[in-house]
Amino acid sequence: MYADDKVLAPVAVSTYARVNHLRETVQALKKNTLASQSHVYFLSDAPRQGDEKAVAEVRQYLKTIDGFASVTIFERETNDRVKNNRGGIEYLLDKHDKVIFLEEDVVTAPGFLEFINAGLIKNRDDQNVFAVGGHTPNLIGLKNINSDFYCVRRFHGWGFGIWKNRYEEIGPLPSWKEIKNEPLVMAALMSMGADMISMVKLEAAGRINAFDIRSCYFLAKNKEMKMLLPRQTLVTNIGLDGTGEHCDSTDIYINHKLWGKVEFNFDGDLEFSRVLLFKYFFFYSALNVIPRFKRRFFKV
Repeated sequence: MYADDKVLAPVAVSTYARVNHLRETVQALKKNTLASQSHVYFLSDAPRQGDEKAVAEVRQYLKTIDGFASVTIFERETNDRVKNNRGGIEYLLDKHDKVIFLEEDVVTAPGFLEFINAGLIKNRDDQNVFAVGGHTPNLIGLKNINSDFYCVRRFHGWGFGIWKNRYEEIGPLPSWKEIKNEPLVMAALMSMGADMISMVKLEAAGRINAFDIRSCYFLAKNKEMKMLLPRQTLVTNIGLDGTGEHCDSTDIYINHKLWGKVEFNFDGDLEFSRVLLFKYFFFYSALNVIPRFKRRFFKV
């Protein structure tokens, strides 16, 4: 246990209209070993036309939540997913210099808050560590490493912790024409998985507004920067059922069992593993290839 709960990062949970997803997320978060010491802020976006009843149900449920050091609810009066998420993150970063962020469909293991907080405390002064994430793909190679963590250049947004000075590094992308004329950046982006280039194109064209994609571009440009992830995943996304904002329905993560570990060692080497990154690349390339194969040959 931490002697002073002020050393822990505040937790921001963004929510909209999926009360059943939110309940699962909250119940799991309450089972975290640091739940009773954590100050949790719920960022409730205002409804779009037709969603008034669902949002009202979410807001009614939010008022019943306990089990944390404190619960604060921000209810936006106008609908804007990006402003809801980033406005809350930036408010907490201004006050606390660090934040843990997750959305209403991210279910956490009991050790999630411990891993993210320990990683933020341990690596605060290492400017080459961009963020600490809770999600990791199910890679066979990870079972053979001795550390509780490993490093990648791809940003993972399903439950992460970040410091203010790293968050403020992320800005708009240049045009796709400029990006594709940066060979080292293009190579770094492609090494993150075959799905990355298409998403960066969309972001550069202004067709999406995704902090995680802009973060991936930033990590591609800054080759020493890295993200720390757990050896086994500490989160699962229950929004991959077709209800999520940007994620299609998929079962590719169905065998990703949550790690039951609740104490973590962050001592050791922070270098990248080439063999592991090779497997990592193929996992995320499969996310792109498999759906295309199904659509072409099975019409799904």
